Amino acid sequence: MGVHHHKVKLSSRTQQSMFRQAAERLPNVLWQQKAEQYCEYRLDGKTENSGWLRVKQFTNGTLYLEASQPDLLDCLTAQLPAALRPSGTASILVGASPTATAQKAVGRSDLPRDGFLNLTGTYLGTDESGKGDYFGPLVVAGVVVTEEIRKELAQAGIVDSKTLNDATIAKRAQLILDTVGADSIALVEIFPERYNALYESMRQQKKNLNHLLAWAHATAIETLLTKCPHCQTLADVQAVADQFGSPHYIQQQLRTRGQQIVLHQVPRAEANLGVAAASIVARHRFVIGLERLSAQVGVALPLGAGAPVLKAAKNLVKSQGRSVLRQVAKYHFKTTQDVLGPGEL
Repeated sequence: MGVHHHKVKLSSRTQQSMFRQAAERLPNVLWQQKAEQYCEYRLDGKTENSGWLRVKQFTNGTLYLEASQPDLLDCLTAQLPAALRPSGTASILVGASPTATAQKAVGRSDLPRDGFLNLTGTYLGTDESGKGDYFGPLVVAGVVVTEEIRKELAQAGIVDSKTLNDATIAKRAQLILDTVGADSIALVEIFPERYNALYESMRQQKKNLNHLLAWAHATAIETLLTKCPHCQTLADVQAVADQFGSPHYIQQQLRTRGQQIVLHQVPRAEANLGVAAASIVARHRFVIGLERLSAQVGVALPLGAGAPVLKAAKNLVKSQGRSVLRQVAKYHFKTTQDVLGPGEL
């Protein structure tokens, strides 16, 4: 069948980060991090139909995309900025009818391309941080926003955390707390030791990372339903989350606990202020968590999963032993195998 590929130049770190986040959230694609020379990052993905996808972001800005089928390549290129997409891919996730292979890989084809839902009234937004970082916790945040609060957040410049540096994120996280109040924020912080145990438990149940994410998002939603006064007065509670897996995963977790909500899952959900606020809160708590783990082991743990992370992990194992990785890192990443040798995962 051959390999289908596309190459493009992403000129800015913001473009690179936004593409990576969009690719990682394609539903029904299970990604693995891999290290490769001259790459900022490499992602290898598999679909439920045994198809595969590959993303390589080189340090010179070149983004190289590969897939086993042309429709799967279209799913990747559709996540690029419009001006950089090859012809024939703009319809994916817009409203046209992609083939069955592509549609199963990315989910519904009738979702808004920019992620904006234009909801009215009060709703919950959830987002996560740390999913693609080898070191540090996985953090899911939930934020409840009313019509009035959304206006205040918009005026304060609350946008997707991926477009902000960490110093700005820290300031805006405090602003969000001051604006919405503690009862309207929920945090699920899963540090590596617990994360690794949960991931192993999911794997034994033939589940994957998306199921763990769904559990964390559902937990954040239920916490808000319990403690937020705004939610207790609503006849129909709405929630918005980014589409990172099957749209049913979060809903199934909620049904298990007897909670019924109207759940919207869309790509680029950070276009909605509630999700943008959650992304900032989650990122801020992730950075704090990473700093806490760095202090714990006496080493500054780097972000991401590229070459600097691999080097830091090797040095850490050399100085403190292999067991330290389960305390500070997401053990299932390919980085662990690169550090400890084949057969470790």
